[in-house]
Amino acid sequence: MLTIALRDSLRRKSDALCADIATIEGCVLAPFVQLVDRGLAGVA
Repeated sequence: MLTIALRDSLRRKSDALCADIATIEGCVLAPFVQLVDRGLAGVA
């Protein structure tokens, strides 16, 4: 449950960054969050 909340929180932050900055730099976090998603999915 905690991992799902954490994952959703990270996703919202990365989505907000992409929306706010709308540059490559702003979306740098998105692939990282996807990587974390896969890691958490493997653990959960």
